[in-house]
Amino acid sequence: MSYVNPYLAKMDISKLKPEEITDALDNHYTQLRKFVKGVCDDKFHLIVNGDAGMGKTEITNEVVEKNVKGQPFSISGTISPVKLYGKFQDARKKGQVLIIDDTDKILEDQESLEVLKGVLDTQKDKVVSWDKYSTAIKKSNKSTEFKYEGRCIIITNKMLRTAPDKEPTIAQQRLLPVLSRCHYFKA
Repeated sequence: MSYVNPYLAKMDISKLKPEEITDALDNHYTQLRKFVKGVCDDKFHLIVNGDAGMGKTEITNEVVEKNVKGQPFSISGTISPVKLYGKFQDARKKGQVLIIDDTDKILEDQESLEVLKGVLDTQKDKVVSWDKYSTAIKKSNKSTEFKYEGRCIIITNKMLRTAPDKEPTIAQQRLLPVLSRCHYFKA
C-alpha cells in the first residue's frame, strides 16, 4: 500500500500563509505517526521515503520508543547483506522492530534485497535462511536459518518509483517484491 497525502500533493504552497503550511505538515506527520504505530502494533512493515531533513527519523524513533517494549533495534550507514541478515535475526521476535535508516545501498544490492524479501514476507511460520557459505555467519555464531516474526521500518532518501512502469528498469524489477511487502509513506 502506497500513501501520498492527496491534500499535500495538490496543494499550491505559493498561495498559503506560513501557519497554513505548518498546519498541513502537522496533519501529514500525524499520518506518519499512525503508520509507524501500525508497525509497532504488528500490522505491517513500512518504508518511509523523503528528502533529508524532513523529520522522518525523529518521528519514527519517537513513536517506536513509546510503543515497543525493550530497546528498538536500529541500523544506520553501510551494511553488508550478511550483517543485515544477522541484524534481522537479532530482531526476529514478535513485538520487535528493526529500523533501517539511511542505509540506501541495501535497496540496490541483490543479496540485501533477497534478505529483505525473506524477512518481509508475512507468510505464517516463514523461515529465512542463508544457505550460502559465510565465514561471517560462522564467526558471529548466527544460525543459518530463523523464523522472523518482527517488523521492519526502512527510512530512505532514495527516490523510489512506486507507480507501475510499462518498461521497468532491472533495478525497479528487483525492488518491486520488497515494495509489495511493505506499506509505503512518502514524507
